[in-house]
Amino acid sequence: YVVEKFNAAGDNATLMLTISENIDLKGANCVITNRKGTITIKGEDNKKVTLKNVTNNVLLDNGEVHNDTGTKSDYYSGGIIAKLEGGANVTFENITFENINVKTPTAGGVGLLVGQMLGNCSVTMKNVTVKNSTVIGHRDVGALVGAMQNGGTLTLNGNITLDNVKVKTTGGRSALVVGKITGSDSKIAFGSGSNLVL
Repeated sequence: YVVEKFNAAGDNATLMLTISENIDLKGANCVITNRKGTITIKGEDNKKVTLKNVTNNVLLDNGEVHNDTGTKSDYYSGGIIAKLEGGANVTFENITFENINVKTPTAGGVGLLVGQMLGNCSVTMKNVTVKNSTVIGHRDVGALVGAMQNGGTLTLNGNITLDNVKVKTTGGRSALVVGKITGSDSKIAFGSGSNLVL
C-alpha cells in the first residue's frame, strides 16, 4: 500500500520507511518505479532488519526506444527500485534483503536493489546484506545496481555483504555489484570503514 501510494505521487516525492521488525512479503511485487525524489529505507534505531521474499518479473518500459539506433527494447526492472533519474537520492541502511528474485530476461538495466541510475543520482548503502537472491536480465545486470549511466554515485559504507547471490544475463554486460557504468561522472565510492564481502 505504501509503495503503491508513493508510485502514484509526483516525481519529487519523499519516502521514508523506518522498519522496526522483519518483513516477509511472501513473493509480492512492491517495486518502486521511476523516481527523482528522496527514498530512505532503514532499520529503526540502528537495528538491522530483514526484508524478504520479493519477486518482480515486470518491466518499467516495455518495447520503448531509448537508443541511438531507434530499436525498440525492454528496459528497467528491479526488486526494490526499477529506475532512478537525475536528482534522486536513495539510502539503504541497516537492512538485509533476503530471497529477492528478479526475472526479466528481455530487459536492460536490471538489478536486485536498483535497476537503473540515470543522470546525477545518489545511492548510499550502509550495513546492507543481500542473500539467497537471483537476478536475471538481458543486459546491464547487477546485484546492487543494474546500470549507472551519465553520472551518479553509489556509496558503500560499513559492511556490504553479498551472500549466495546469483547474477545472470541472457545477452551480455553483467557483474556482481554493478552491471554497467558509463559516463566519466559515474562512480562507486567507498566510505571510511567500508567493507565489501562477496
